Amino acid sequence: MSQQQHDEIDLVYVIGKLKQTVKNWISLAFKALDYALKYWYVILILAIVGFGIGYYKVKDAVNPQKSTVIVKINYNLQPYVMNAIELYNNKAMMYDSIFLKSMGYSPYNPQIKEVLLEPVVDFKDIIEKYQINERGLDMLLNRVDFDDEELPIQDILMKEYSYFKFDFSLSGYAKETDVEKFFEFLNKDEKLLVYKSNALKNYQEAIEENNKSINLINGVLEGYTVADTNPSMQTDKGFDLSKLFESKLLIQDRNQEMKNELALSSDITVPIHEVMIRKGEPRLLSKKHIVYPILLVFLFLFFSYLRYLYFYFRSIAREVNN
Repeated sequence: MSQQQHDEIDLVYVIGKLKQTVKNWISLAFKALDYALKYWYVILILAIVGFGIGYYKVKDAVNPQKSTVIVKINYNLQPYVMNAIELYNNKAMMYDSIFLKSMGYSPYNPQIKEVLLEPVVDFKDIIEKYQINERGLDMLLNRVDFDDEELPIQDILMKEYSYFKFDFSLSGYAKETDVEKFFEFLNKDEKLLVYKSNALKNYQEAIEENNKSINLINGVLEGYTVADTNPSMQTDKGFDLSKLFESKLLIQDRNQEMKNELALSSDITVPIHEVMIRKGEPRLLSKKHIVYPILLVFLFLFFSYLRYLYFYFRSIAREVNN
């Protein structure tokens, strides 16, 4: 027998097996349909009972809630705040009773299920702040993809965002005070407080250094004060007084920004509006008046199929013994 004839026989055998498998599945489907039609009254009773139990369960149930809060994160601690939020999400998912109780939340049904963070970004502000031209913008965007991994642009510029949208997934019993407790948790976190202390120290040192630079510029300007001095005039020692004035103004502006930051940054995270809670979309599993009938009917058909298999294999065993 040639190789070609052998391959043709194999192909015919495979096609025959596939046809037989399809026939078996169709036969099984019709048997299941016949069985369901035969016991339609049982399926109907189970569906009605499941609907009744489910309706009784959900009529007094409390749907999950949500809250969205715009928050200002201070002291360039955005990455550390994100790490603290990730820690909380992991603890809440694992129902860590010690951790949740320490925050005043229920260990069995935490008031805050999950917290998601999204920056409120104005890309125009970033471009103006760093005076990024078209070429610089291309270079920045090219950094989004490296080492065959995608890095979101918000991760690259994370510290450039001050305002973030906090999306809270809440239990049905959560209150506004529970959301406020979460911000207390962030603001009193020991690691974040250490970073805050270092940031305050850096701010103060930067302000002092800027003041020294301003005093130095003032000394230079006083030394070149003469009658009819034009600030844009090039001096005999090579100083451009107009640029000195510009540098002084820039340093003063930066100092004022840091002072304002210190004055307005009493906490690490500061909500910029009142916390408000809204109703969330009920999850599928919470719709018990739909889930229970399907579950009861499925269990009835599943155990009926197990019963069918039992009698089928028992008949085979008897034939073998005989």
